[in-house]
Amino acid sequence: MFIRRKGDTLGIITIHVNDMMIVASSTCLVQDIKHQLKGKVEISDLGKIHWLLGFKVQHNRDAHTLSLSQKSYIDSVVKWYGLEDAKPLSTSMDPSAQLSKSHSPSTPQEYADMRDVPYREATGSLTYAAIRSRPDIAYATTAVSHFNENPGRVHWEAVK
Repeated sequence: MFIRRKGDTLGIITIHVNDMMIVASSTCLVQDIKHQLKGKVEISDLGKIHWLLGFKVQHNRDAHTLSLSQKSYIDSVVKWYGLEDAKPLSTSMDPSAQLSKSHSPSTPQEYADMRDVPYREATGSLTYAAIRSRPDIAYATTAVSHFNENPGRVHWEAVK
């Protein structure tokens, strides 16, 4: 990330591998930065940003808003774990859910039942979303992650 101050204006350039984004307090400064960069390196101006590092970016100049969405990532996670038919909930975790170690497998049959359940992978996918764009699920994600070592069916239902 590079920051450029010019008087009362601010320009920020972010670079990841071969992707670059310029954000500035004025469109004139954006054009100035682009012009100076073109004098030093070859760049392709793809216009207004729509996607950046897996995020859908929506910018509404009139409303002065910038929205980031990871819907495509969330949709792929739902599909990966076969949860397309799952019922959506208004909260990220049932407030009455009491998860504990007592729900963890303790018999050979219970261990066998959970052997092929991708619990750690699912909690990792949730944690990734919580860190990047969904802080509203951080508590629930942390709660289910406590059982990564020995999850039971109740824990898996909470993840789903």
